[in-house]
Amino acid sequence: MFEGYYGFTRTPFTRAVALAALFGFEQYQELLARLVYLVQSRGFGLVTGEVGSGKSTAIRALPTPWTAPGTPC
Repeated sequence: MFEGYYGFTRTPFTRAVALAALFGFEQYQELLARLVYLVQSRGFGLVTGEVGSGKSTAIRALPTPWTAPGTPC
């Protein structure tokens, strides 16, 4: 409804964030590297953080053997 009024090409602030639109700041890259290590070593981990800090988004961005890197899981 308001997207056309403001000239948005997509609805902002949705839970379905486009992985290509993510800003890979240092802490985010570190989290992804640790998650990849956990998957490769068949380990167990716990991701904690403030509300809205991107925990779920980072886990969805995690490349898996059955998806190409950067595609949603």
